[in-house]
Amino acid sequence: MGSLLLLIGLLLFMMSLIWTTGEALKKDLIDGALALIATPLYSGYCAFQVDYKKWSRPFFVSMAGLLLSLIGYLLG
Repeated sequence: MGSLLLLIGLLLFMMSLIWTTGEALKKDLIDGALALIATPLYSGYCAFQVDYKKWSRPFFVSMAGLLLSLIGYLLG
């Protein structure tokens, strides 16, 4: 059970990182190039930013992923 929660959590976190890279590519060419070159740094930074007006979904997905990963790690 713990390993399954850990896997689901890491997949959710990875999905949020891919999501923020895609949003950067849609927004601007420079941001998109930066996101593709430095994906872990850029996406990790953007995944934890909250834009409450837009209800930044990557933030909440990454938080859910980290929470499930932590619970899975503790159970496993």
